Amino acid sequence: MDDPTKGMTPEGALYHWATERNPWLMGGKTRRFPYGYKVDASLVEVNAVGNITKMPPLVGVPCFGLPLPHLRFVHMWNYQKASRQARPGRCKKCAFQEACAKVVAARVSWDPELNEKATDYVKARRALSNVVLRNGRADANGLRTQEQQDRFLTARRAEERANTHLRAKLEEYHWISVNDRDFVVADHQKAIAGNAAARKARMRKKRAGNVPPEHLNALAEAADRRADLLKRYVEEPEADRQLRKLSPDSLMRDVRVWKAAEQLRWNGVDVTAYAIAKYLGATGSAINRERQWIGRALDRIVRYETEVLTGCTVPLWERFDPERWIKHAWNQTRPAT
Repeated sequence: MDDPTKGMTPEGALYHWATERNPWLMGGKTRRFPYGYKVDASLVEVNAVGNITKMPPLVGVPCFGLPLPHLRFVHMWNYQKASRQARPGRCKKCAFQEACAKVVAARVSWDPELNEKATDYVKARRALSNVVLRNGRADANGLRTQEQQDRFLTARRAEERANTHLRAKLEEYHWISVNDRDFVVADHQKAIAGNAAARKARMRKKRAGNVPPEHLNALAEAADRRADLLKRYVEEPEADRQLRKLSPDSLMRDVRVWKAAEQLRWNGVDVTAYAIAKYLGATGSAINRERQWIGRALDRIVRYETEVLTGCTVPLWERFDPERWIKHAWNQTRPAT
């Protein structure tokens, strides 16, 4: 069977399996599995985090072991008017269902948050299937009512919501299998995959308005680095004379202002001397007094980040990107190739 998600990004493939009415449809035809054989579940071994470490060769089943399509279709039932019977979803009839279920169970159970979202989705999916069956029987007997339609819409919205939550969590993971061509990778290559997944999780959290703790740690480390650079620079004989006149406390206040400005930007607040004064705890008439020195600090920060000061070959401070900071720190500790 061809892979309907070939060429898609991991996020695009996940969306495909999670939302397409018939994700196996390609070129107007529903692709079929190689039903001539099956995989014995006892021959499949999965490690503690869901990677397949041992199993017979398997090709032509691109959805094998993927949590979302399995949970979506193994719990799906439809009412067939012609036979007046419930018809199971595709995964229920798959020759690889038992082995696939074993892999999926391992992948969604090791992380409590992922397991919770998977459990919520299964409940919502089963509830939707039950409503579909009840409504199908009622419709076949000419007894369909508006109340039943409303019940279906409510169940479908609940399923879509749980689907979205589970999909968002699954975007953090990248599982590998012995069937993958690149399964045999070095430890640092595995770390790269985990590092990329962690970055996506951080950016998703940040877009939702929650600054990840890794970014706060990076900001604190970067502030310490900037303080150290300032201290060293003003001690140089050729340093800018205006900066050499500043007291150590003034220099450290510049660092505090810089850190507060970054945090305000993350919170979606315009960076002004007034906003920073309030952020640093000033109240009442003290705000106006604080604004004066904060304004001067902001002007100096622009110089630190954009001007090549006397005795320097590049700006004293580079523009701060928390992800670049984290990546640099990770590169310093990764195993050598």
